[in-house]
Amino acid sequence: FMEQVAAHPDKIAVVYEGQQLTYQALYEQSHALAVYLQAQGVKPDSLVGLCVDRTPEMMVGLLGILMAGAAYVPLDPKLPDERIRYMLSDSDTGLVLTSHAFSQRLKVLSDESVELLALDTQWTEVVSFVEHNNVGELVLNREVNASNLAYVIYTSGSTGTPKGVMVEHYMVVDYAYSVYKKMELTDCESFIALSTFSADLGNTALFIPIIFAKSLHLVSNEMVFAPDKFKQYVDQHRIDCIKMTPSHFEMFKLSEHEMIIANKVQIFAGEPLPQSIVKAVKRLNPLCRVYNNYGPTETSIAKLSTSNLAATTSLDIHLGKALNNTQLYVLDKANNLVPTGVPGELFIAGDGVARGYMNRADLTAEKFLNNPFHQLFLWQGKRMYRTGDLVRWRVDGNIEYLGRIDSQINIRGFRIEVGEIETCLNLHLDIKDCAVIAYGNEENKKLVAFYTVNDTKVLNNEELQAYLNQSLPEYML
Repeated sequence: FMEQVAAHPDKIAVVYEGQQLTYQALYEQSHALAVYLQAQGVKPDSLVGLCVDRTPEMMVGLLGILMAGAAYVPLDPKLPDERIRYMLSDSDTGLVLTSHAFSQRLKVLSDESVELLALDTQWTEVVSFVEHNNVGELVLNREVNASNLAYVIYTSGSTGTPKGVMVEHYMVVDYAYSVYKKMELTDCESFIALSTFSADLGNTALFIPIIFAKSLHLVSNEMVFAPDKFKQYVDQHRIDCIKMTPSHFEMFKLSEHEMIIANKVQIFAGEPLPQSIVKAVKRLNPLCRVYNNYGPTETSIAKLSTSNLAATTSLDIHLGKALNNTQLYVLDKANNLVPTGVPGELFIAGDGVARGYMNRADLTAEKFLNNPFHQLFLWQGKRMYRTGDLVRWRVDGNIEYLGRIDSQINIRGFRIEVGEIETCLNLHLDIKDCAVIAYGNEENKKLVAFYTVNDTKVLNNEELQAYLNQSLPEYML
């Protein structure tokens, strides 16, 4: 990022509702924040919460935290109180960057020792500190290295509480460079962030632009959920690269002839990609390249990608091949390699495998294993992550997705452990037992809960949804 600032200081880095920040301006604000954070005791592997909307403050906060050497913990303001309270407690975050709109709420949800800094209304404190101390470039300590934490993202947990995935700097850099090369993004000058940054699907739009001197467009939730306005924005600004889930693509569809499609590259991820969507993109924008990405949060955003699907006549959609510095294994229940065409569980090794789960040594040991194939090929990663996905090798070397081997599901790009919903339901005093399933296919998939009650108690949907809404995010309801 700093190299791009030096090379392109006047280039537009961030665009939001008519506002623009050049690379130089974004750097100056992020640097000032980083100096301020270090003065508060922030250092490598420190965790700093970030609870903001998709605004320029989000990028200033994110970059300021990283430049200070710390890691950010994304706290989506739309999450319910109990979930934010748990994430703050579990991560032991001592400082949260936010905006005035969320300060009072966070004050109630956090421990008294947690410091809050509203980036919009308290920014003068940061500026005054920097000016008063005559802080220059040399004061910012640069002790952070490639193996320090970059962020901790919380995902759904089968035991009823979310789990924090710890991702290090080199893992994010490895992903960004791999995708940039694989999808030939050199000709893409504008990217757009439309997903929540508390799920790593949106990180493609955040990190690739700032590493390769592109422009990042940030749009509000109101804009994202108004397809006509969103399409007008994408077309007007000629957004070159968009990453979204297939469900989002269907949701943004205005008609069979009006869809939100990127100018040059459309990336899909988070759930199976129907052939009908690829056909629609090819029909409406024949020059647009289409890619299908795959990868759990535990392997840093994505580790597999197809080649350009718009350039093939095949009706078959698969997960693709491994990105750079990634090894894939398809194993049976005894962790033996299976032949081409035989179903097995997908294991991923290489530079993208996360450090593990925060405060969950037991689950880390269960999911992050020593790579038994490392001794055969020493260039391969020493650790591998068991994905829980049922796949098979195709004769062309691509990986084909077959389903899950457990109860985990993906809906609209969000990974959901139904056990977390079941645990919350079972805590209800009037519920004896329950089961949660996914019903429907692809963009029509939804969650259905079945339950039995104590005695003859009668419960209604509204009451149960209100109860679950206290602790579960909207996408799990």
